[in-house]
Order: sequence, then structure tokens, then C-alpha cells
Amino acid sequence: MNNNEYQQPRREVNTQASGLSAFMSKVFGYMGGAVLISAIVAVLAGVVFQQQYFSFIAANRWFPIVLVVAEFGLVIGTSFKAN
Repeated sequence: MNNNEYQQPRREVNTQASGLSAFMSKVFGYMGGAVLISAIVAVLAGVVFQQQYFSFIAANRWFPIVLVVAEFGLVIGTSFKAN
């Protein structure tokens, strides 16, 4: 038997793939930070400041609409920044 038959082909590093990996790491870092901020705000609104938050929402019926518009604005703004 010839040992050369079992040698694996030489592996080469694709520099574009490593750049993509760095980009995806950055994207997932931003996503992780955003989820952490969302969790902190949810705990503060739902547990710590529950009475104040719900009384503010009940007194200002327009506020949830402002939150939805602000969310869409953030999504559109970040998509323009990505280009």
C-alpha cells in the first residue's frame, strides 16, 4: 500500500471568509447588546417601575404609537447606515 493515497489535500485560508467571520461577529455583538438593553428595559418597566409605567400608558394613549414609530425609525436609520 502506498501512504500517499491517504494524504489529505492542502488546506488554504480564504481571506474573504475570515472577513465575513469578523463582520458576522460584529453583527452578533450588536445584536447581543441590543437584546441585553431590551431585557434591562423590560425588567425596569415591568417590575421596578410597574405602577409608574402603567399609569403613564393609561394617561397618555398616544405613547405606544410613538414607540412603534420610533422603532421603525431606528430600523430604517440603521439600514441606511449599513449601506
